[in-house]
Amino acid sequence: IAEHFKVLVLTLLEKSVESENSDSLRNILNWFENVVLEHEDLRRLTLYWQSSSENHDNVIYHIKQNNLAMIRACEKNDFEMVLSFFKFGYFIDGKNVKQPTSDDTAVCTLLCRNYEKLGGLDLLLNFRQLYATWKPAYMIAKFRTK
Repeated sequence: IAEHFKVLVLTLLEKSVESENSDSLRNILNWFENVVLEHEDLRRLTLYWQSSSENHDNVIYHIKQNNLAMIRACEKNDFEMVLSFFKFGYFIDGKNVKQPTSDDTAVCTLLCRNYEKLGGLDLLLNFRQLYATWKPAYMIAKFRTK
């Protein structure tokens, strides 16, 4: 039941972004943060989500970090939706993406031939993360929430 609950939350977020309904997105985010995570039994469900390591918070790892709905909102350049995600603590973790510097010839680790040795994660997802973090809606929303 815990995995189905996670799928429900992620699907609700994705559908609200795809339908470009920022009011429903805010309501779903508010419901998840203030009702689900505050309720002891529902919070306990999040502890049963599959973890790849033991030293992280399941809600952050499975829901808030690199959320596909947030990445899609960035791709759509929808400032209001991206700002809503930021206000509730969602973020795009770009640790797999190396930011270019003036003295560095490689733009990022994604372009290396030995990408599988460097992380082996989904290459397309990493490009989507990079693309999303370079959109104006993401940059402005991130600046406004600091």
